Amino acid sequence: METKARVHTERDGDVLVVVIDHPPVNAGSLEVRRGLLDAVHALSADDALQAAVLIGAGTTFIAGSDLREFGRPLEDPQLPAVIAAIEDCGKPVVAALHGAALGGGFELALGCDARVASPDTVVGLPEVTLGMIPGAGGTQRLPRCVGVPRAIALVCSAERVPAAQALELGIVDAVVGCGLREAAVAHARSLAGRKRRLRDLGVPAADPAAVDAAEAEALWADRQRPHVAAAIAAVKSAATLAIDEALARERAVFTELRLSREAFALRHLFFAERDAARRGVTSGDAWRAIGERVIGACRRACERMRAHGATQRQVEAALAGFGLSPSVDEDVAVPASEARAWRDVDLRHGMLRAMADEALRLVADGVVAKPADVDVVMVRHHGFPRWEGGPVFWASQG
Repeated sequence: METKARVHTERDGDVLVVVIDHPPVNAGSLEVRRGLLDAVHALSADDALQAAVLIGAGTTFIAGSDLREFGRPLEDPQLPAVIAAIEDCGKPVVAALHGAALGGGFELALGCDARVASPDTVVGLPEVTLGMIPGAGGTQRLPRCVGVPRAIALVCSAERVPAAQALELGIVDAVVGCGLREAAVAHARSLAGRKRRLRDLGVPAADPAAVDAAEAEALWADRQRPHVAAAIAAVKSAATLAIDEALARERAVFTELRLSREAFALRHLFFAERDAARRGVTSGDAWRAIGERVIGACRRACERMRAHGATQRQVEAALAGFGLSPSVDEDVAVPASEARAWRDVDLRHGMLRAMADEALRLVADGVVAKPADVDVVMVRHHGFPRWEGGPVFWASQG
């Protein structure tokens, strides 16, 4: 059976309309990237065409990249190559945005010559919430629209910016109440073949104090996580490096981070939370019952280790070093035997292994459908560090 094309083209006079059709959210998969690149080549080769419009079928533009690809080597063409083809094309390309233009979808739009949006549009770069940084120019083109301090805040908070605010910030060129496709085609024609690449713009001058304040706030909000620091450095480089050098550095950092343990943990949680939400695992009193059992298992493990010479201070230090609250060990009043030196790694292993084992028992008892449901509950409601992915994910990493 022939697979339906994820991208198809339609002519509207001298404008090529490129339709991305990869339901349900038009994720920027390999097939989509190939289709977009083919469309740009077709635009360049056809003398009867003077511009193109990119638009999503259904209810959204591109709601992000296909995260299932991120845990393995990415196949060509990768998104930076698609965006480079758009920028190198001698004819303007307009992004027609509706619904969500997030992550790679937003980076693709920033690589176009103009952006026209419907009022329901939201744009944003959520990569930091997945342990990465934007990897297709988001840290370089966005500062050219909004300046470095605002770009740091937007990238590091993963804020979703609604269309009206995006217009005020200069991220989109127009917001249209109806007839998005028609308006985008008209806008493309109005460019009269002129390119308007963000890469050619300078980065607005910024007060160094404002940059420092944005950096400090972002680091504080995300507990100094290394990928947040990397995102800040990438955004700041937009003001100091030639764009091609900055883009190459951004991509190298993105490539390294997407294969990090933290990124795997956060992608695990992304899919686990989506599945758990469908089954209502985190609603009502279900999460309390799950938490009581898992925390209880951790406390019993702490009790056993204290009975074998671990001190209360050692146990609390091991918990805090991992990012867990010492409160999971509260109310344990078993006196320790003669104190001995315990390594933090051994204490943590005992606690976390007990939590993961209890998660498996919860599945066996029919309390949860999947072990990953326990990860979601522990991260969302019981202070388990998000960047560790939950006790079951932690155990799976050996």
